Amino acid sequence: MSVLIVGGCLALLWTERKDSKRASASTQMWHETHGMLKRPESRKPRSSRAAELVATTRLPLSAQSENWRGAPLGDGEDTPDSYHSFDHRPPGTDPRDELLKQYTIHNCPNNGSGTMVSGQDPRYFEIDPPDNKDYKERNPKFLCDVFKLPESPHSPCVVYSFGSWDEISFEVGMNEATDKRCHIHTFDPVKLPSAETAGRNHFMAHALGIGNADEKQGKIKKLSTIMTQLGHTHIHVLKIDVEGHEKESLPNLVEEGILEHVEQLSIEFHSNDLMKEGLDLLVSAGFGIVYARREDRCGWCTEVTMVKI
Repeated sequence: MSVLIVGGCLALLWTERKDSKRASASTQMWHETHGMLKRPESRKPRSSRAAELVATTRLPLSAQSENWRGAPLGDGEDTPDSYHSFDHRPPGTDPRDELLKQYTIHNCPNNGSGTMVSGQDPRYFEIDPPDNKDYKERNPKFLCDVFKLPESPHSPCVVYSFGSWDEISFEVGMNEATDKRCHIHTFDPVKLPSAETAGRNHFMAHALGIGNADEKQGKIKKLSTIMTQLGHTHIHVLKIDVEGHEKESLPNLVEEGILEHVEQLSIEFHSNDLMKEGLDLLVSAGFGIVYARREDRCGWCTEVTMVKI
């Protein structure tokens, strides 16, 4: 009887180990497929990755080819088209290109480097498909010298992100790029990440929107009011993606001189008319374009990054 019991135990143990190895292999394969598992030899220290970002070179759009697709990235690996979802309009016929040719495309300041900032919302891996599609990484933002932001003379590093809709790719990417050394604040008056999601992903969420005036009993506030309430005097990165309401958001920033305290502005314009009006306003306030790309997933949108010139 004891032999049978021992034998049974050994068989059970062997089966469990076999199942464990199978599960481990399956898990490893799934993680590798979804880009979660990086082998030690493929990993590089952050300083090395930052060093690989070379200064981008941009010409005025008038000097670029007719099929302009946006400024190249700074890592030397991606083509200018890498992050686009263009339809099949012939090159040179998109009115966004024609409008952007009116403006000069600048380099990042101080011979700096540019990179796309985005990260994977961990909720994507916690929910079974297809219900997890809303948490898929998307819509990267171009920023200059993002790895250097924590060393800015204006300390601490502060990032404002207006227009969340419970999508946190930008916030996750900013934390990865800065080793979680920036104070990131996300704003949306309608659909905001939960406090639990914000906490475990190292940012703060506020049920507020940006506008030209403070609503007495509403959730729309001027940027100056929000900065005062949060105790900030300087913003390193201001991201605005407010679904067509940029027209109500920008004029007050110029009128009150708030842009004097903003280093970089990443904004999505939701029509050509809004882009023309917004770019003219921002250029008059001393900002210049360092990056622009078409964003066709929301119709005729354009992603633009601007810095002080």
